[in-house]
Amino acid sequence: DVSRIVLLLPGLKDSKATGLLRLKPYLESVGYIVRPLTFGWYLLRGLVWSPFNVPIARLIACFTELLDSLGHEVICIAHSNGAAVTAKASQLGAPFRVLVFINGACERDIKLGDKTGILINCRVPSDPVLAASWILSPISPWADLDASLGNAGVKPNSDQRMWDVDLTEHLGIKGHSGFMAGENVERTGPWLVEALRWALGEQQQPKL
Repeated sequence: DVSRIVLLLPGLKDSKATGLLRLKPYLESVGYIVRPLTFGWYLLRGLVWSPFNVPIARLIACFTELLDSLGHEVICIAHSNGAAVTAKASQLGAPFRVLVFINGACERDIKLGDKTGILINCRVPSDPVLAASWILSPISPWADLDASLGNAGVKPNSDQRMWDVDLTEHLGIKGHSGFMAGENVERTGPWLVEALRWALGEQQQPKL
């Protein structure tokens, strides 16, 4: 059987992926192997210049290619700036079977690499962190002048591999990290598993 490995990529401040790891029991309940990818708390460097994301993205792309060559299917769940890093890894050729962006701090017209399967874009329209990210748009990858992927969503006529999910409308989630909050994971964890099973072709799309 093909094993499925889920990589967790946190945002700038969550150096130990504490929030995303709250989803781990739900992912392991369906047989996924879950591994966090942590790269330290480098908020100040991230604020100064976006190329700090690039070397991390290269490492993730190489790691993902290695896992793929060993027969594993790779899923990546990324929060905030982790989505910007993962989007770059996708463009560099990382063979992601499924990507999940949670309040992704990246531009709305991102391009996915040819080896990426489906992107599930989970967003909160009122996210206060992403609402302010356009201020840094000239020097960061986090937003266009018309907001981020993680609050305003996928642009019309974008890549058909992207599924846009308004978390507030459908799951009642608010805030930049609400999806992983302890009081919400009993709802978001099972929903995430259903969404992944749909993206992997195992069941119908979850009802919203």
